[in-house]
Amino acid sequence: MGTDRTKSALFLADVKTADHGWVEALYDVSEPEEIQVGRWADVGISKRFDIWTSFPAHDVSVSAAFDVPFAKADYAIKGYDMEVAVTTTRN
Repeated sequence: MGTDRTKSALFLADVKTADHGWVEALYDVSEPEEIQVGRWADVGISKRFDIWTSFPAHDVSVSAAFDVPFAKADYAIKGYDMEVAVTTTRN
């Protein structure tokens, strides 16, 4: 049984620019929009990834990339049961 390397392809590059600081380019075949470019931006006390552009690879339209939601998933959780209890402790 061989490994499906197309499901695990990943490439990440950080490029330091004069005007925008560090810019990140990502190619991740596990995502519907495999190509993503942006940078980490300060938002108060934390940072968030500011996506400048993202799109599917190989001339696939955006709508087609999202046609089958779990097409790229290695597995899908269709449901789950939880058993939960709440207790109190007094000091």
